[in-house]
Amino acid sequence: MKPRRINFNRPAREASVRVARVRTFQVAIAASYLTAVVVLAGYLLVQQYLMQRALVVAQTSLGNVRGLENLGREALQVDPGFLDLMNQVSGSGTRWTPRLARLVELLPADAWIVGLQAGSFGMPLSDPRRGRMVIHVNARVLREDDKVTVPMRFVQTLQADSLFAATYKDIRFAATRTLQGNVDTVLQFDVECQ
Repeated sequence: MKPRRINFNRPAREASVRVARVRTFQVAIAASYLTAVVVLAGYLLVQQYLMQRALVVAQTSLGNVRGLENLGREALQVDPGFLDLMNQVSGSGTRWTPRLARLVELLPADAWIVGLQAGSFGMPLSDPRRGRMVIHVNARVLREDDKVTVPMRFVQTLQADSLFAATYKDIRFAATRTLQGNVDTVLQFDVECQ
């Protein structure tokens, strides 16, 4: 059997146990503090990276929007030489200048003309289908239902306009296509006037 040890200095032992517990508690607090600092620093670094990416995407999108706006402004300017050529080709009975000028006024706010087909190639000059016009339009849409309402409102506006209604008996929505960008959605649609 082992001899029993008797501690005659019990208060010193309890004081050393108390000091050990306090040191253990202090080490645990310091480790928790350092862990929290490391986690916070990591979180802030990730947030900084995400903000930089968002800034790059925003700058790119802003550049794209400015490019679209500049394209829209250029599309709204009708070249007088083009109008003279259209008037010469179409003959004296059909005048394109008032229609094209009116078309620019009737466009929705976030829309621009990207192409225009006039007349039908291979048709004799006496054929009434030579006055046909297909308008290729791009429009920036904000909501999903705008993909239908923007082209339909434009067609209704053309049908209600006195100049277009007098010239074209059949104005209809022909085709559509959606281009999805980072920020904006651009809707491409065609309107056929006969």
